[in-house]
Amino acid sequence: MVPSPRAVFSVFALYGAFGNALLQAAHLSLLAAALVAAVPALLVERFAVTPLWNLLFRFQGKPNAPLEELIYAEATAVTPFRNGRGIIAVVRDGRLVQFAARLREDEAALPVRVGERLRVEDVDAKQERFTVSVLRGA
Repeated sequence: MVPSPRAVFSVFALYGAFGNALLQAAHLSLLAAALVAAVPALLVERFAVTPLWNLLFRFQGKPNAPLEELIYAEATAVTPFRNGRGIIAVVRDGRLVQFAARLREDEAALPVRVGERLRVEDVDAKQERFTVSVLRGA
């Protein structure tokens, strides 16, 4: 039953606007304008402002999926790997994003060039770092 701050602000703003309009255009007294302004303010809030805000909130962003969902996903090397470390690009929630990565210890000496395909083996979500392996001949 507690109104949202947005609704309270809208009603007060509309109340002030209608009160001033009634004072100026209809030449009502201050008390009459104050009493009459409440009705159109509430009606405009309910039938114009609220539906508009509801429409706008439908376009809010969706939260990202956890990074752990990218385990065993295919990635692409964005930079050549030096000392087993480099940058990869992977598709996350329909967007191509880049992360720091390192090769598995048993593959750390392998050369990895730009554009080479890799597989995500492990994810450190807190540091946003990936462990990857090389996909050869697949």
